[in-house]
Amino acid sequence: MKDRTLWIGAIAALALLPQLLYARSFAELFWFGDDWDLLDQISRLGFWRWVALPFAENFIPLFKLFWGGAAIISGSYYVMIWIIWITHALNAVLFHRLLTRNGLSWRTAVPATVIFALTPANIETLCWATQWSAVISMTFFLAALHVQSSATAPRLRDIVLLFGCALASALCFSRGVVTGLALGLVALYPARPDRYPRAKQWLNAAICSLPSLAVAAVIALFAGGNQQHVTAQTLMKGLAYASYFFALNPLHHLLPFDGWSWLTVVVLGLANGACILWVWQRATERERQLVSTLVLFALGSAALVGIGRFHTGLETVTSSRYQYSAQICMLPIYAICIEGLWGGLERRKVPRLTFSILASLAAVILATGYIHRWKSEIADWSVGRGRQARELLLVNPAPPAEHAVPGISFMTTQRAKELINEYHLAEQPPSTGTSRSPSP
Repeated sequence: MKDRTLWIGAIAALALLPQLLYARSFAELFWFGDDWDLLDQISRLGFWRWVALPFAENFIPLFKLFWGGAAIISGSYYVMIWIIWITHALNAVLFHRLLTRNGLSWRTAVPATVIFALTPANIETLCWATQWSAVISMTFFLAALHVQSSATAPRLRDIVLLFGCALASALCFSRGVVTGLALGLVALYPARPDRYPRAKQWLNAAICSLPSLAVAAVIALFAGGNQQHVTAQTLMKGLAYASYFFALNPLHHLLPFDGWSWLTVVVLGLANGACILWVWQRATERERQLVSTLVLFALGSAALVGIGRFHTGLETVTSSRYQYSAQICMLPIYAICIEGLWGGLERRKVPRLTFSILASLAAVILATGYIHRWKSEIADWSVGRGRQARELLLVNPAPPAEHAVPGISFMTTQRAKELINEYHLAEQPPSTGTSRSPSP
């Protein structure tokens, strides 16, 4: 138990390292884009009415409850960013435990966890308060995977937990609706089908899928977005976007690619497909449950992103805001492939100590490289997503009236200043070493 606690603490601390090391740059981040829209809606509609209404193509009352409460109580963007990173640290712990629970050795699980915990590919997800939606939704997805892998024959308690995780994931993020659908489909093919009559398999699948179907129905009927204007042409564009999305993520960011072409899409898509097929052919029944759920979630996410974002152009498929869930889905599959490689080398009499040394070196090199990259990337990010907005709204005595608030062209600077006063958004964390910004 003591060793497990130490491992949990080490992984959580590892995931928090960029935030701890570069606190000054993180503290310069400021409310951006959809943050302003959410705050404006709270102000105009009232908190509880706002919680219950759809937001764009999302129906996310649970996330709104968490996010709105934190924003109103703290008024500090630094606190909001810390909340995201603490959630990310929890996800890193859940991710590592999921790998080890499914039979991966530390030699494979640790480097995979280092990549997920530290890669700057997640910079937009971890540095924008609105993106807490994606992070916390994946917390419930990871929790569901833990429940799924805990028993070959789920009991009633396990099914209830899966239902709760699926519901929470869907109510936190639009693509969280995929959680319950993936769990439901996999429930039709349990690891030990001999322990279940077919009727019970269908019942379990229905219970897991129900939250997703219900939330998806609300989104289809009441939320805005491209799903309200589906045509044959938009479906084709959405399919193309989804295909590129699935092929390129997350390898495009994890490997040293500066750009991409159709050849890149083909190569990385084939690499993803080959890894999935290789793992599927060699996996145990329990491993197949995990892989099936991950692949179904990845495909479902790609489909929803394709429908919702095809109008932004194919060049946006590798946006850093899309990497988080892609890593959770694909990194375990890559890890299982590498574990198989280790096994093949062991059968050829390569000393196990060699694997341990290689894995340790890989983890150290990855961690060092990622932390170094965070230093430059967060410094640049904090300018466009922080310093410029603070200068415009907190310092500049005569900012442009319209089309000036970063990330949200339809909000006037006057309205942004009203929200700053209403929710005390100009607070500066003392750790930055800067003086408090003057009120607008």
